[in-house]
Amino acid sequence: MDIGEVDPAHAAARVDARAGDATTEPQPLYRRSLRLGRRRYPLIGPDPRDPRLHVALVVVSLQVLGQTVLHFDISIAQILIALTTCAVIDSAIEVSRHKVITWPSSALLTGNGVAFVLRVPGTPHGDWWSVRGGWIFAAVAAVSLLSKYLIRVDGRPLFNPSNFGLVLCFLTLGSRRVEPLDFWWVRPGLALGLALALIVAGGLLLARRMKMFGLVAGFWLANAAALAVLAARGHCITARWHIGPVCGRYLWTVLVTSPEVLVFMFFMITDPKTTPRGRTARQVYGVAIALVFVALATPQRTEYATKVALLGALALVCAARPLLERLAPAAGAQARTYRVRLVAVITSLALAYTAIVAGVATIANTPSVPASASAPTDCANTASTPTLGSRPTTRAGPSPTVTVQDPINIATPISREVAQQIVHDVLDDLAIAAVAIEHRDPTLIAGVARFPWLEDLISTICGGSSPVVVPTYHFTHAIVRVARREVGQKFPEIDVDLQGDVRDATITRSNPPRRVSERQIAYRNTFVVTKAGGYWVICGNRSDRRTAACVTTT
Repeated sequence: MDIGEVDPAHAAARVDARAGDATTEPQPLYRRSLRLGRRRYPLIGPDPRDPRLHVALVVVSLQVLGQTVLHFDISIAQILIALTTCAVIDSAIEVSRHKVITWPSSALLTGNGVAFVLRVPGTPHGDWWSVRGGWIFAAVAAVSLLSKYLIRVDGRPLFNPSNFGLVLCFLTLGSRRVEPLDFWWVRPGLALGLALALIVAGGLLLARRMKMFGLVAGFWLANAAALAVLAARGHCITARWHIGPVCGRYLWTVLVTSPEVLVFMFFMITDPKTTPRGRTARQVYGVAIALVFVALATPQRTEYATKVALLGALALVCAARPLLERLAPAAGAQARTYRVRLVAVITSLALAYTAIVAGVATIANTPSVPASASAPTDCANTASTPTLGSRPTTRAGPSPTVTVQDPINIATPISREVAQQIVHDVLDDLAIAAVAIEHRDPTLIAGVARFPWLEDLISTICGGSSPVVVPTYHFTHAIVRVARREVGQKFPEIDVDLQGDVRDATITRSNPPRRVSERQIAYRNTFVVTKAGGYWVICGNRSDRRTAACVTTT
């Protein structure tokens, strides 16, 4: 999302023409300057004809929509941190190198690109001045901006600045600390329609002005075709804004028409400073990005990994840009001579290195062997809030009759298959929690519970020497419903109403444990569940007001 950069030679020419020697008093033709110490620095403001202002207008408009009707989980303070970091660093470099103070158009686009995509989990919409993860926004913005000056080939940045910083951030920090903006922003409606109209209209005008139609069309068509093959093979991903896996035609629709993909297509890959100069090379450049993206996305099963694959595809193809330009000169008969060979060579290279990267990604995503469920654990040495881990072997009983209630109009209603999976996971959650209580092993519950139920279970497991109650459930009926559909990027609240009976066994904490008493009673409870680690986990009871915090931070 960076259109060009400050050209020092052009800036110096503007200074000379408008102000004469920058070390002397400005000539009458030059209107503005700023004295710092003994030197007077010419001030160069934004040029109304600069296409970067065009991009900035679109991105700022989307940020405004995000803070109002789209409910983006980012604060105004976080956006300002990214913008200010880039502007200050870029201005300092320009003053030091060229003795001019210029409007940091490119730097502000870099900061806006970082702030538009980057999210820190736990930042709620509406907390306008939250600085949660502020150091992350500052660090990513700084790395992005500096990459423009430090990683250069033939006098131009090799990587798209904001893309480089974001990819490095997501690969380094991981999904527990950061996350990208969702592919699908909000339910279909006026807000989404307005955002899509703004993106498409602004993107087409920019592509026309920058003569990038070939690049944009090449990416979109190749992306649509390659994703059609991937979707036809039954590929699925999980997403927090969707109940159940995203598969088939719906997956294709999301990844081809997603507003986030359109922003990537119109405003990130079209950066003229990091795209090839030749028309043919640009077309192949767009196709290569799409093919690399689909190749990287093939082994992924989550929205997070798929979004990183999209951003990573641009970084990889940017690294190959010098070769692409050598194979396809910008103009002339020589360019036409190389066209066929260019397509063949670049396609082969794209498939070769993406196969390697996809293989590495598959190995990296192979789950580790979970620890034994009977491994002894000392409560005193266990963190109060263990991180989400692997789920141990489950001991759930027979499945009850499942009924789906969906009174709320949502874009993705609960199917019977998804409802049965939700109930199955919740029964496993309860069974594993009972084992954890009986054996005083809090590590077992890390993969089955979220705050506040997680906190309550830890308190029960590590609660001293008093006897504990170990429940054994037998449910006959289960009702799954959407309790409340959140707007924006938040996951809908899912309720599971369980009916049946429970046998409570009171057990001492002695070694070995001794059963004190046992009773069987009718049982009915409504649990709030959410998606975590590929499973449905329990947040708590519907009657517990603390449960809302679980859904907010998912």
